Amino acid sequence: MRKLAYLSLVLSAWALALAIVGLVGSIDYSEELAEDMLYCEMVETGHWPDYKEHGHAYCAELLAGKWEMKTE
Repeated sequence: MRKLAYLSLVLSAWALALAIVGLVGSIDYSEELAEDMLYCEMVETGHWPDYKEHGHAYCAELLAGKWEMKTE
């Protein structure tokens, strides 16, 4: 019986760890997307040069919403 309780505890800990890693990865992706959107807005309006060399096509797709993160 103790082995089953221990196994359950270990599996729960692993599931929690995976959920935390997934959450952090999701937050990191949305933060990077927000930074890229700001960069593209500034490049498209002419305030910044395209120093990352993403090009107009990437920024146009990003600003049009093609790269939006789905939150369903």
